[in-house]
Amino acid sequence: MKSLRIWHERGWKKPTPAQADRLWKRSMQLLFFIVFFIVWELFARLNPGLLMAPFSRTVTAWLELIVSPELYDALWTSNQAMLIGFALATITAIPLGLLLGRLERIERFVDPYLNVLIVTPMSAIIPLIIISIGIGLAARVLVVYVFAFPIIVVNTRTGLKNLEPTLIEMAQAFGASELQLWKKILLPGATPAMMAGVRLGLGRALSGMVVVELLLVAVGLGRMLLSAMGFFQPARMYAIIVVIIIEVVLVMSIARRIEARLISWKPRLA
Repeated sequence: MKSLRIWHERGWKKPTPAQADRLWKRSMQLLFFIVFFIVWELFARLNPGLLMAPFSRTVTAWLELIVSPELYDALWTSNQAMLIGFALATITAIPLGLLLGRLERIERFVDPYLNVLIVTPMSAIIPLIIISIGIGLAARVLVVYVFAFPIIVVNTRTGLKNLEPTLIEMAQAFGASELQLWKKILLPGATPAMMAGVRLGLGRALSGMVVVELLLVAVGLGRMLLSAMGFFQPARMYAIIVVIIIEVVLVMSIARRIEARLISWKPRLA
């Protein structure tokens, strides 16, 4: 009773089920990271090696890294190719996906080539791109483009394919033009899947950015990572990996928020 009286005197309110659920999730996430870092520290201390660094040394190397101008030069070099490649993939893949979802003849023609891009290991395509156009920015942009393009096309096409045919038939029965169909039914209905494709394509673009720099073109973050591995600097190597992970998490979080904002407002399908 005393604890309840103190609770009310301080003006604290009992959390709602949604707040309690959110608090539980945050607590579990925090607990996971604490356990992970403890296990990392103990494992590295008990199993020392040339490419194994404890968590504490990795944190020190990360703090040194984030104040280094070299890191930001590398981030700009890497993200330059990612931004250009992803932008080109988005502005070309979305119209193609909408076209494939609407016109079956074009879909039957393009679908085999699209399937080849989806199932072919990207690491096998990278040498062909480098041989064709060299090792400059254009090659890295093309690799990022190839990583992101198929997933955006497929999701956009799926968004149109999953629309209820009765909606289109009803609109046509009331005399809706093709432009009205796109404005009132097709684009609003395909937007959730299309935005999911853009978000997934962004993740693939980030992967392509790192892969091409690790496999063939040693620039940017990839060059820093390979250099740390070559000079047996495990703490610096892990610190660079942490930087990449932080960038991916931040970019994907921003993309998810933009996606949620865009699909929260949708005109009525009428």
